[in-house]
Amino acid sequence: MSNVAVDDSPVAVLVVGMHRSGTSALTRLVSILDVALPQSMLPAAEDNPLGFFEPSDLVELDERILQTFGLGWADIEPLQDPAAKVRAHPELVREVARVIDAEFGPAPHIVIKDPRLARVLPFVVPALDLHGRRTVALLPYRDAWEVAGSLAARDGMTRSHATALWLRYLLDAELNTRGLPRAFCRFDELLDAPVETASRLVEQTALLAPAAVTSRADCIEAVIAADQRHHQRRPGQAGLAQEWLNDLLAAFDRLAVDGYDAEALARIDEIRAAFDAGAPLLSAAQHEHAAATEELRTEFAARKALSEAERVTLAAQLEHAVAERDDARSRLRNTRGLLRQARQQLRTTRVQIRRTRRELQEATEALQRRPSHRLRRLAVEAARRARLRARRR
Repeated sequence: MSNVAVDDSPVAVLVVGMHRSGTSALTRLVSILDVALPQSMLPAAEDNPLGFFEPSDLVELDERILQTFGLGWADIEPLQDPAAKVRAHPELVREVARVIDAEFGPAPHIVIKDPRLARVLPFVVPALDLHGRRTVALLPYRDAWEVAGSLAARDGMTRSHATALWLRYLLDAELNTRGLPRAFCRFDELLDAPVETASRLVEQTALLAPAAVTSRADCIEAVIAADQRHHQRRPGQAGLAQEWLNDLLAAFDRLAVDGYDAEALARIDEIRAAFDAGAPLLSAAQHEHAAATEELRTEFAARKALSEAERVTLAAQLEHAVAERDDARSRLRNTRGLLRQARQQLRTTRVQIRRTRRELQEATEALQRRPSHRLRRLAVEAARRARLRARRR
């Protein structure tokens, strides 16, 4: 472990590490030690509810610097000859200095965190020199497969892409911090022993007096919670260049003890050379895979849209059919009501018919009786008249 005399001059603490590797937790820990956070930070998100602690304008600028040279945060190709690029683009250095000044103002001690720092540090360190601050680098790191699981959950990134990106960020972070006071910090160590980890980082970099940590031990324990670890490596996981992943992790573990361990640096240089040589081919394959994936997503979206249109059409047809069914049921109920009325009227009519038949029969019988009685009367009358005529003769 390094024993460096404490320097009280203004300092910029750079948290330089791969995405999803504990950079936010380490930045929060540093801020507890009276080191200023940026004034305007990215908002918290579902995947990082406690916050990212990243200066929003600097994040945007860092991405723009990468894009200037045909790269993005998720690209694995190296930034070729960064020193020459810095000389060719001094305006980018001045822009970084302006953004840092706007974010932190006159604060003597500041902490800057953005995973892209691992790649754009050649532009950031000269900008900090313009402010007269000495620069200290803290390099958190985490098992590659745990990072891959986290990126797969957050961004849908393939594990092969995520592990390649892990290699790129760790290799660039280590190379771009050579020559700076620096300390390495494994994510597990930060969660399991935050106070001891803070003390070691402060001692190795001469960041602050050791009392700055001991006086805030309770606060450090309170804010670094072990439940922040959501993705753990499963036994037997393997993938892209597993030997590189294992050896780079082991080298960083050695650098956590001695930030400039010669054997660890030599192995890192070997891995970097091999990875840089294969990165263009691997990058091309990943871009081809990404293009094919995007094509499939577009096709799926088109089919989904078509299915949605068909669903809307079928829903409209079903709604129309249901309306017709309800209308038919209503008409059927009305018809049944009319039929019941007709049946009632028919029964009434039949009763009336039977009554009329009886009355007709009775009338007929009465009529039949009446003519016989009259004939007898007529016969009697005729006989009487005949007797009268006979007498007159």
